Amino acid sequence: MKFLRILAFILLAATIPSAAEDTYTAGKIVFNHPGPYSQAQLEAAAAILPGSSFKADDLGAAAQRLVDTGYFVNVGATLDGHATSISVLFDIQSIERAQLLHVGFENFVWLSHAEIEDALHAKSPLFLD
Repeated sequence: MKFLRILAFILLAATIPSAAEDTYTAGKIVFNHPGPYSQAQLEAAAAILPGSSFKADDLGAAAQRLVDTGYFVNVGATLDGHATSISVLFDIQSIERAQLLHVGFENFVWLSHAEIEDALHAKSPLFLD
């Protein structure tokens, strides 16, 4: 009898999807301590937007994208709420502006300053002039 209970529990557990397989819908994206960056810039850098569907691995990838920019000392991501409209909370700490290197593009005489900035923002949404 005890064997049947254990078998039933194992079969029941196998039918319940794990948390790693859950799909969430982002209701609100919150960036704590955004520093000089706008909400739109941070959403573009993380590549996660309100209304988008994602899994736990996607959230980890979004946090990693923020880390990979090199603009942050610390990045953390948590979820709050119901899976159909969950709040995504990023706790970020921007690197001090004095630690960033100045970028210059003096050899691109055939491009205007605005064209260079547009190209940089397309590749790095957090780029500041």
